[in-house]
Amino acid sequence: RVLSAPRRLPLGKSAPMRARGKQGAASEPETDSPPSDTSDTDKYAKRSDDSCSAGLSDGRALRWLLGAGVLTRFYGLAWPDEVVFDEVHFGKFITGYLTGQYFFDIHPPTGKLLIAAVAWASGFRGTQPFQKIGEAYRVGTNLFALRALPAAFGAALPPLLFSLARQLGCSSASSLLVGCLVLLDGATLVESRLLLTDSSLFFWEALQLLCALRASAAPANGAAFHAYLALTGVAIGAAVSTKWTALATMGVVGLDSLRQLLAAAHAALDSASRPPASPPLPPPEGLLEDLLAGEGEARRGGAEDEGMEAGDAVARMLERSDAAHGPSAAAPPPGGRAFPAAVDGGAAGGGGAGGTGGGDGDARRRTSAALAPVAMEAMARLVWLLLLPATIYLGSMALHLKLLPFAGRGDSFHPKPFRCRLGLAPRRDPDTGAVLGPATPQADCIAAGCAACRGQFPLSLPAAISSLNARMLSANAGIKKQHTFSSGWAHWPFGSQPVFYWSSTKCYADHYCRIYMAANPLVWGVGLTGLAALLLLLLGRLCSCGARRRLGTARGAPAAVRHGWLLLCGHALGWLPFAAVKRVAFLYHYIPSLHLSLLAAGLALDHLLLAHPAPRRAPAAALATPSQLDLAVALTIALAAASFLFFLPLYLGWPIEPADSRWRAKLLDPCRPVLEWVDSHVVPALFPNVSAVEQ
Repeated sequence: RVLSAPRRLPLGKSAPMRARGKQGAASEPETDSPPSDTSDTDKYAKRSDDSCSAGLSDGRALRWLLGAGVLTRFYGLAWPDEVVFDEVHFGKFITGYLTGQYFFDIHPPTGKLLIAAVAWASGFRGTQPFQKIGEAYRVGTNLFALRALPAAFGAALPPLLFSLARQLGCSSASSLLVGCLVLLDGATLVESRLLLTDSSLFFWEALQLLCALRASAAPANGAAFHAYLALTGVAIGAAVSTKWTALATMGVVGLDSLRQLLAAAHAALDSASRPPASPPLPPPEGLLEDLLAGEGEARRGGAEDEGMEAGDAVARMLERSDAAHGPSAAAPPPGGRAFPAAVDGGAAGGGGAGGTGGGDGDARRRTSAALAPVAMEAMARLVWLLLLPATIYLGSMALHLKLLPFAGRGDSFHPKPFRCRLGLAPRRDPDTGAVLGPATPQADCIAAGCAACRGQFPLSLPAAISSLNARMLSANAGIKKQHTFSSGWAHWPFGSQPVFYWSSTKCYADHYCRIYMAANPLVWGVGLTGLAALLLLLLGRLCSCGARRRLGTARGAPAAVRHGWLLLCGHALGWLPFAAVKRVAFLYHYIPSLHLSLLAAGLALDHLLLAHPAPRRAPAAALATPSQLDLAVALTIALAAASFLFFLPLYLGWPIEPADSRWRAKLLDPCRPVLEWVDSHVVPALFPNVSAVEQ
């Protein structure tokens, strides 16, 4: 706004030139002035920010994405009416909460607690045994209610990622592309339609990034700042207490908070190091009259009296100033000029001890005053981003143990002191779940009331929480058994190795009904391409900034660049640690990093196609107008939708002919032949002493 304001021409310009400069300064810019930020290419960017593709506003885009998310996640949610993949485990967990029988899981409990609350409200009482994959749900089981909460989290993901893209600085068209690609991804769709906790994990991770960015954009230590920080803390606590893999996103928020605190502290110290400017003194009364009178008398007098009359006027001015504000000038030397007295105490002391001490004290006071808001912001971030999530995590663990007071199938994972804090489960009707009576202690039982626990002091609640977390950690590290559809971390960005979730023999005649947790190849290809493009763009800008810094022309990085590095760090923290994980892992572990790669694709698309003028430099020519950007976005969404519809029968388990099913399943993993060749030829050559499993 400052640069685009009309510039004043130097006083030496003629009147016609001055008038022409006021009317058409943009048509004849001066060579020594910085270019205006309101270039045509910047107008293209602003127009692109003001409207989405197909003329949708941000609000309408959010409503459209939410409606499409509800349709794709809730339509036919009760199909298949059989236990699918990990529903065999999570169904037992939900049943354990409703019956009070203890179970053990390697993941924290918040996601399971939320699903159990919805299941209990719908009337489910734990009558489904969940013994094997493909087990038919019993008549009367509200399967829609069991899968409703994961579907709700999945339906909220596309509009949430759209809002996050807008907060990162993406144009509306690129943000719509991000939301639609999340909507049309097959892996995200499948995880959102089953009795699983992954969709809630994806939701909490995206929400904490959105709230953290909005807190950073709000005035520091204001009401909005604290509100968004509190929401960030709630999202962090909910995500980490669902799965420990959410610690990666929490680390990204922590790194960004540390960067902002360091930047705020640097700015505060920089402002405190500069002495405050002395406020201008108001002119004493009668000063203007004396000056005018002196000027008039000097004009009327001769040339020889002119200096004397002016000197008298100045003398009267100084007398009035001294009378109004105190002495304002040092005593003039003999025959010399009077100089203003120093205002700073240090300068007035002439370098003496007293003056220096006063200056140091003022500097310390200015530094303390400047750093006080930074200290308050740091304390707020510590409370909202660390203490609040820790409270939520410990609270969920305490509620988990309180809801499981009886011995069950999971107590054998724990030592005897832990098991002795659990009581014997009452006998229940297997069909209705009604309590029939107290249980009869067995000779070899280990629980409160059994002979083995006599004289054993049970663990307290804090000790039980600590013991449970230690056991969860050791159980995660101790998973060595491989799985037929497990995959390596290096294959995940390519969407390789889909997971075969379910198959039914009770489908239509001569048809297959199968569910694959698989990527939409086009969506994952866009994410990988956008991630690589953003990395190259940021590295190129980093090199160019280094060259400009050597020339003394470097300037601060814009917010979009900082957000680009934030996405790259989040992607690396969510993906690369799996290289050191020895336990079995699946393609769905990469989905949070996939969402970050799609956001990176939105940023890269804007940087490549739209101009982003920099201060004091002419903007680069835009490669595309907003209408052309909209066309590219619409074409990409159309291709992703066509791929989504082509593979939809394999995502939802709809009947399909066997030959067609095998053909489409092979197309779900187009990169697999190349990756297998790399695994069989390149990796052994590079790592000859590494086992095949570790390769």
